[in-house]
Formats: sequence, C-alpha cells, structure tokens
Amino acid sequence: CNNFFVSCERLFRPDLEGKPVIVLSNNDGCFISRSAEAKALGLPMGAPVFKWKQELRLHDVVLLSANFELYGDISQRISEVLREVTPLVEVYSIDECFLDLSQLSIADHAQWAQHLQARVQREVGIPVSIGVAPTKTLAKVATTYAKTHGGCFAVVDEAARQAMLRELPIEDIWGLGWRSAPRLREQGISTAEQLLSASDGWLSGQFNSSGMRMIRELRGEVCLSFGDHH
Repeated sequence: CNNFFVSCERLFRPDLEGKPVIVLSNNDGCFISRSAEAKALGLPMGAPVFKWKQELRLHDVVLLSANFELYGDISQRISEVLREVTPLVEVYSIDECFLDLSQLSIADHAQWAQHLQARVQREVGIPVSIGVAPTKTLAKVATTYAKTHGGCFAVVDEAARQAMLRELPIEDIWGLGWRSAPRLREQGISTAEQLLSASDGWLSGQFNSSGMRMIRELRGEVCLSFGDHH
C-alpha cells in the first residue's frame, strides 16, 4: 500500500488529496506516514515534530493523529480482496502482503498486476504498488521500483531483472538496511547491480548469512520460502 496511513485518512477526507499530509505516532511526537507531497518537501520518516515545526508551518502541512483501528480494518479489507485472488496470502505487515501465484494460470504477469491494482483501488480505495518476481526479495524490490515505474513491475525475464537492478539504489534493497548503505557507497557501490557484480568472496566479508541469502535472492535463487519472514 502506498503511504498507507495517509491513504486511509484520505478515504474519509478527500479534501486532503494533493496536500502534504503526515500521520503522527501515538503521542503525536514523530512522523510515521507521509504523503508523496510531504516526502517531496524533504520531511523524513520518523522525524520528531518539534524539530520541523518551521517547515511544517511554512508549507501548511496537515498533521493527523494515528487511528490504528481504522488502518487495521482497511488492511483486513485489502487482505480479503487478495484472498479472493488466491488463498496463498502471507500478511507481512499492516500494509504489505506476499502472494504465491504458483497455483494460478497467468499469461501476462504485468497485466495481471495492473488488474489487481485497479481492483484494490476500486473496491477498497487504497492505492497500491505491486511487484511480481520469482523470489520474495526480488518481488519486494520490484514493488519499490514500481512506485516510480507505473505502479506495477514484473520481473518476467533476465532483461527485466537487470533493468530494475541497474536503477535500484542500494538503500531500496530489502534486508540491506540504511546502516549498510553509507559503508557500501564509500566503497563505490550505489546500485543493486553494482552490489551483485562484486565477487562472492568480497560479499561474504561484508554480509552475514541472512545478507548472503538476500544476495542470492536478488540473483533469482529462492532462499526464502513462502511464509518465511526471515
């Protein structure tokens, strides 16, 4: 789901469309969801409100207290739509799910994803991005890539995988973590493609076993089974 908490609020407040909106944490202390307009202003995720008061005022940013009961209800509605598509749904978080498509007959994965995206928008009203790929890590980063490439992206062949990894900043790799990115950038690695082109010996010195699983998944090798969060 795109900017999920903000999107939930906009369902009942259409006047918020096009405006910079931020949903705040339980004590209204930090940013926990930002609209695209708020992100464009450079307002960072997790930032404390008091440090950004001037910018918030300057840009008329709308601040909202979180309503987790509402978000949970809408998340459940989306899961119900997905389970009508396939019963093989792994709820990863309140705004993310993995679907196992192996039991479905799909001729065109990109078109299938677009139809599902439109259905969720039509039946629930929440904008989503969808990535389809042979491994969970590739599917996760394909979803991130899709946000700036039409909302859906399918890794259907090697050319599609390479095109995505060529553009994908290392910060957007699932499981890599923001702490690792500066260290890798210092060593001249800024994209997923550059990371995967490094030697296995060098990579094993940089990553633990879960990190190496992430590398293998990005190369197309299934290491994380359906239902496995790690």
